[in-house]
Amino acid sequence: MNFPPRLCASAVNSELDTRATGSALLFLIVCYAHIMSKRLQVLLADQEMSDIRRLARRERLTVGEWVRRTLREVRTHRPVNEPETKLKAVRRGADYSFPTADLDQMLSEIERGYRA
Repeated sequence: MNFPPRLCASAVNSELDTRATGSALLFLIVCYAHIMSKRLQVLLADQEMSDIRRLARRERLTVGEWVRRTLREVRTHRPVNEPETKLKAVRRGADYSFPTADLDQMLSEIERGYRA
């Protein structure tokens, strides 16, 4: 079963319904991964590359998987937005005067709304 690269899951579904083969399913996975992937090239000194290979080998990972996991870990611990951007949003919101009530009163009104 040969599919042009531009076809993806929605276009292949009709053929999969009639004969779901391993190659068709593999195509769907490859097509999905190809659409969602981006290549990143990073130039490293020989010593840095050796260190990274050693670290990856220690965790029984490929260098690529080790780099992906490390980048994900760093990204989860660092904010995407600058702190100043967040502070501006909080200050802008504090400028408004919205109607509010006691927390218990608001929660009971919400609960009454669910029961109505």
